[in-house]
Amino acid sequence: MTDSNLKIPGYSIVVLCYQTEEYCRVYVNELIDSVSKLNVDYELVLVANYWENSNDQTRQIAYELQNNNPHIKVVALPKKGGMSWDMIRGFEACTGKIIAVIDGDGQMPPYDLVRVYQKLKDENLDFVKTYRTKREDSRYRNFISVAYNFIFQILFPGLSVHDVNSKPKIFTREVYEKLNLTSSGWFIDAEIMIQVRRLHLKTGEIPTIFKVNTRASYVKFEAIWEFVKNLITARIREFKTKKKVK
Repeated sequence: MTDSNLKIPGYSIVVLCYQTEEYCRVYVNELIDSVSKLNVDYELVLVANYWENSNDQTRQIAYELQNNNPHIKVVALPKKGGMSWDMIRGFEACTGKIIAVIDGDGQMPPYDLVRVYQKLKDENLDFVKTYRTKREDSRYRNFISVAYNFIFQILFPGLSVHDVNSKPKIFTREVYEKLNLTSSGWFIDAEIMIQVRRLHLKTGEIPTIFKVNTRASYVKFEAIWEFVKNLITARIREFKTKKKVK
């Protein structure tokens, strides 16, 4: 069978599985149960990138899942960046007509992947995401999220979204091909939203509940500083670009 004869899935889902290890099995099974309710051919792209010489077993578990399910595809590369780098590698592996991304740590309900897909299709939108109406994690994480979204709205007004970093995010392949994603650390959620704003996409949101992560938390001070620094840099770059156009 040639590549031209391969069936293109209707729905590609990038699952960020970094260091989830055995929980990867649990969450992927929950995702399959949810997405199977849609009448659409789908693929799960499990991103199990790893730091060399680490003891992370996620990639071995992801390959086991792939061997037992034709809907699963694994991306497992030595890491050259943070979460943003992982997400871009996952997007590059997607072949579907509609693309979504979700964290694999269990904080986002798997059924949200059904809800955002249905909203995108039913309302003929370009881009849909969730926003967290309730967070079950720490007060510190809540405070950081509120402050970050406040800064984002000041620097990038006019985009009616409540929660920049919330997932899943979903968009059409046509939208993906217009995005120019270059982040390598933690900034990619904001980078996506900045470009959604620039492209004037038809956008929707649905509410969700953010569950506590009992395994690990990767949002350190360095990541917070990166968020703020990159927001300011992106705003200055946008201002200079508009000034040149004039």
